[in-house]
Amino acid sequence: MKGRFPFWLSVVICAFARPAHGASYTGIVLYELSLPGNFSAAEPSNLTASQTAGSCFSYPLGAISHAFLWTAAGPVDINPNNLTGINQSQALATDGVHQVGFGNTGPGNSDEHALLWTGTDASATDLNPTNLTGFISSNAFGVDGTQQVGEATTAAFVGHAMRWNGTANSAVDLNPTNLPGITSSTAYNTDGSQQVGEGGSHALLWSGTAESAVDLHPSGFDTSAAYANFGNQQVGEATIDSGEPFPVHAMLWKGTAASAVDLNPVNLSDILFSTADGTNGTRQVGYGSGNPRLGVGSFNNQALVWTGTAQSALELQPLLPGGPWTDSEALSIDSAGNIYGTASGTYNGVTDQFAVEWSVVPEPATATMLLIAAGAMLTRRQRRI
Repeated sequence: MKGRFPFWLSVVICAFARPAHGASYTGIVLYELSLPGNFSAAEPSNLTASQTAGSCFSYPLGAISHAFLWTAAGPVDINPNNLTGINQSQALATDGVHQVGFGNTGPGNSDEHALLWTGTDASATDLNPTNLTGFISSNAFGVDGTQQVGEATTAAFVGHAMRWNGTANSAVDLNPTNLPGITSSTAYNTDGSQQVGEGGSHALLWSGTAESAVDLHPSGFDTSAAYANFGNQQVGEATIDSGEPFPVHAMLWKGTAASAVDLNPVNLSDILFSTADGTNGTRQVGYGSGNPRLGVGSFNNQALVWTGTAQSALELQPLLPGGPWTDSEALSIDSAGNIYGTASGTYNGVTDQFAVEWSVVPEPATATMLLIAAGAMLTRRQRRI
């Protein structure tokens, strides 16, 4: 045994002997977003490490819609069976335990009720506000632990951003009272403490109340919206509606309009448009696309990750195994930097949509430290033999 080069150390060395393009992330396929036999189309909306929330539809599109969860075990229909009058639904977000979206009590948008689930068709809770007057419908777009966010609509079809804590009578109206000119709003996400969304075509940030609203709209853009937040970071998009052939830019904020950073990639020749859908406070994720009519890339979305600047953009789709892959989106990122999203293409002979993950590969300095530690362990082992 003395002096023998152990197999485990060779594995460590090989793991870090990667080509340059794989130095930051490695991609894996988690599971197929398979379509149940009685539905014609699937639309995933959001996912975490353990589950994907979305909806399945029948044709003609919209004739039937059911909220669904996908896991490695397959699809689960969570269309409510415990709420009288709600016969259709869609799931729009998940935190890995809870899911939110809406259910239909009739054929129109005015018949929607915000819903909260905990993974089964019998767990649905109707969040349509009962403690606030004047609202006829509602929708939930984001969830984190015990907090849900979305909007409720008045009889005049004016939307107000909403916050809930698990029940219909916990609704808090977030529609800004401190921002003149903003009369309607929507909340898209929460980190359990702050909420983000839009109002009056401006990205907004709240700290739980209507009077806490902060206008994040960046100078030089026509519209903006914030889609996700964590800690002191908010991400979303801003648009230039005239004078530019690629008007949608991913954006990053740190609590103020003046802090806005345009993330639209300057280092990727095939990307013209971009949107940011998630942040862990350090990295931002989303997707971008090109415009072949302008001679740039394709219309298909490409999953992206940034580290705070436009020039830091990295395409994630080429890091997936199998293929060919036609499009992808990065939708969320956890505190460890692992990225979750969806991709369409071929894997193990199956062509479909898949839930995918991109995991952080240790930086070279980290790999070096691991090798030094491995060498020290080998030396100590040899001395004992």
